[in-house]
Amino acid sequence: MKTKNNIFYLDLIRAIAIFLVISVHFFWNTNFYKINLSGTPIYISHIIRVISMSCVPLFLLLTGYLNNKKEISKKYYFNLKKILIPYILISIISILYKYYYLHIKTTFLIAIESILDFSAIDYAWYVEMYIGLYLLIPFLNIIWKNLKDKDKKILIFTLLILTSLPTLTNNFDIVFNQGLKEIFLAQNNKTQILPTFWLELYPLTYYFIGCYLCDKKKTIKIEKKKLIFIYIICILVFASINYLCCYRSTWQNNSFTCDWAGYQNIISSILLFLILSSFSYKKIPKFITKTINNISKVSFSMYLLSFIFDSIIYKILNENISLYQNKILFYPIVVLSVFTLSFIAAYLINFIINKCETIIKKYMS
Repeated sequence: MKTKNNIFYLDLIRAIAIFLVISVHFFWNTNFYKINLSGTPIYISHIIRVISMSCVPLFLLLTGYLNNKKEISKKYYFNLKKILIPYILISIISILYKYYYLHIKTTFLIAIESILDFSAIDYAWYVEMYIGLYLLIPFLNIIWKNLKDKDKKILIFTLLILTSLPTLTNNFDIVFNQGLKEIFLAQNNKTQILPTFWLELYPLTYYFIGCYLCDKKKTIKIEKKKLIFIYIICILVFASINYLCCYRSTWQNNSFTCDWAGYQNIISSILLFLILSSFSYKKIPKFITKTINNISKVSFSMYLLSFIFDSIIYKILNENISLYQNKILFYPIVVLSVFTLSFIAAYLINFIINKCETIIKKYMS
């Protein structure tokens, strides 16, 4: 039963992460970032968005948690095919979809280039980032393995200063007499307190935090009720801050509220990870564990395919409902629809890939 619990909570985290990816795309596809933001529906939207922004951090934390023992080997590099094959296949599907359904003209050379520069799929920036991280993992593990516990903490603390803390310190207005909004936002009078050159190193920050959580999984003991209480308070505080930042104006696109390594995402994603890994899942029905496991297995393909279903479903939603405050009412239906369709499509594609690999191995043996 212990093995079941260990496997299940990791699958559950990945399944929730892909759901949150699809959830956070709701706001981009409904023009949430372009409207005047005030009122109860908007505040609820901020709460949902803050929760959803844990999506990418959860995936990166899992990467460190699960891969901190990987070493340089032919097998390790060969396993990159698990990323590349689905990416290339779904890129081809996406190109054909854009050509025949969205009527976006292309040529063979442009199509090939779009696969190579990760523009064939609108959400493929994550693939570009993850491939680089994957190639670095064996070397990152050498560093991690040879550090003392104290030095591991210093490494994480250093990365937090470089990649996360500037998103907080560099977005406060030093001039306090211009009102609450200007205190939170420093759009016109920002003071750069910390350097921002290393902000894009945030995947390493999450990776090493994931490594640390794995190392300490048997010693980190915080009561579930306390974790959940702290998590809820943080979500409400962060949502309130973001709501005040944008009150009666359009979304302020700054690192304070948007960066993946922003202090809000660091805190909320770690808390959510700890909460999900603290429960015992021994009594979960088998059909649920099987479903979560299947979602976990195809989560990467779901992420890539969700672009297609987003473009179809949100087109229908936006054509029929113009006011965002009404669109948010359809959030559960829309997100669950994209999630379900993406899962079905991803399951079929991964089934085909696995069958082809089996046939190839059979003929080569």
